[in-house]
Amino acid sequence: MNNLVRFTPISRLHDIDRLFHNFFPARDLGDCCAEADCYLPNGDVATWSPRVDIAESEEEYALHADAPGMTREAFDIHWQENVLTVRGEREISALGEHEKSVRADRIRGKFAFSYRLPKATSDGGRIAASYKAGVLTIRIPKEEASRPHRIAVT
Repeated sequence: MNNLVRFTPISRLHDIDRLFHNFFPARDLGDCCAEADCYLPNGDVATWSPRVDIAESEEEYALHADAPGMTREAFDIHWQENVLTVRGEREISALGEHEKSVRADRIRGKFAFSYRLPKATSDGGRIAASYKAGVLTIRIPKEEASRPHRIAVT
């Protein structure tokens, strides 16, 4: 008996992408909508990206980005045409006068990432962002018309 298994080379490419993503995490630029989104306003290239989770409920989308060691002022968040763009920079304090670096694992530098959300999201005026315990949380309400409504059968 022969067992046929469908071969899809695209899935193998995804495995290779994941391998490089895990091997070089500092070069990950998130899910940029376009290459231009990975550049900062002064033309610099983003060098890292926080790990991001996105959750959805009936009322809103919630984006949670791990960015420990930053201040609220370090984030630059924009909403335009249903694209949420977050840019920022994490700086690590300089070494003391009599110190030399033996090992440096903490990621520092500029980052940028963008996500395109469905048309049925907020116009931007009700989007809220907070930063607590090293996690940036952005809440994007859905428009009332796009929320599921139960329709009673009479």
